[in-house]
Amino acid sequence: MGDGWLWVTAHRTGEQGMIFRDLVDDLDENIDPNTVFEWFHPNVSKSEAVDMLVKCKAFLKSKMNYNKHVSDFHFNF
Repeated sequence: MGDGWLWVTAHRTGEQGMIFRDLVDDLDENIDPNTVFEWFHPNVSKSEAVDMLVKCKAFLKSKMNYNKHVSDFHFNF
């Protein structure tokens, strides 16, 4: 943008706008920007996450079978 101004996007909120370059620091390349989200768990492996989701899906399906009137659950894997 020039003259020390940057156009930025906040990773957490998606907000965009102009800020002055001297007010920000460059992020360390080793920092994962997803850590700002409460759903992100950096210490869980992909296979552990899949296992947890499969268990959750089975639990919810059993609840759906018990409560036949619940019809707004959808699972896509």
